[in-house]
Amino acid sequence: MQVRLIDANALGFAQYFIGKKAGHDNQRTHAVRGFLEHVRSRLHFSQGVVNLLLWDGRAQWRYDLLPAYKSSRHKTPEQREARETYEPQRPLIQRALNYFPVIQLLHPGAEADDLAFGLAGQLAAQGHLVDLSTSDTDWLSLVANRVRWVNAKKLTQVIELDGFFKATGVSSPQLYAHAKAMAGDTTDDIPGVEDVGLKRAAALLAKYGSLEAALTAAEDLLTFGAEAKYYQGLTDADVRESVRRNVKLVDLSAGPVLQGSDIRTTVGQLDEMELAGLFDELGFADYLTNWSYWGRPLSKELEKADVLSVQRAISNIHFSWTAKR
Repeated sequence: MQVRLIDANALGFAQYFIGKKAGHDNQRTHAVRGFLEHVRSRLHFSQGVVNLLLWDGRAQWRYDLLPAYKSSRHKTPEQREARETYEPQRPLIQRALNYFPVIQLLHPGAEADDLAFGLAGQLAAQGHLVDLSTSDTDWLSLVANRVRWVNAKKLTQVIELDGFFKATGVSSPQLYAHAKAMAGDTTDDIPGVEDVGLKRAAALLAKYGSLEAALTAAEDLLTFGAEAKYYQGLTDADVRESVRRNVKLVDLSAGPVLQGSDIRTTVGQLDEMELAGLFDELGFADYLTNWSYWGRPLSKELEKADVLSVQRAISNIHFSWTAKR
């Protein structure tokens, strides 16, 4: 089985900004339209691939660890408007996907990244091929045997374990996460070591072999003083502790262990009457007049064996963390 793990909320926001700002009955619906078109295209052109839509819950522990986490996403009036306009469309997308042959998953206390880490490990352990469909480079740390990263914005960009260093400049997926912990992540408002980007962080980790070894070396001011000037921020104990905190934020194997019983799972199945009714409700009249455009790719049901494999991965998801500890 080939499985595609889709970063659903990221896809929804992408479609919000890409699509023409159309609506119906005083409600914007363009993100719904764009999202469904995207998934429909994947079903049509990648028959046989099982699509898992991973939704974000709220990982409150990350905000407790770093109160400024993702804070810049709501600073400007434009950002707030985008959030306020997109959020009402999200349940409409989820409702429509109930009638698509896809599986939706949500853990109320975790992000899609956390679900991806747990599921990728368990699905690969069953022998399945896993595609991480996202433009989020955080997911590069999940690349492993039978798990590859596929850029959702540029499908020809595929990064596998073989060739990982050539593609990223970092020797391994785990060191990639630790290099990010040192460099920081501006998209999530995670501050890093001043003047140290991903490339410089990767070079230091390559020299010392691990992040902890590099941080320990930085405690020796005399010896570490021979390192380049831009690394000297690590001689500050507070900076080293912030890097260790960042590991908990960006290394998905270091987060809280998820339990399958807490994951809300919806296995979609085509119901033409319900889907047509929703399209009518949303003002998608053009979809109703060209029903075969939707009916054909949506009519192929998920195989029972594939659904069982996914359910097994969900039940065993906690092993993805315990195996790393």
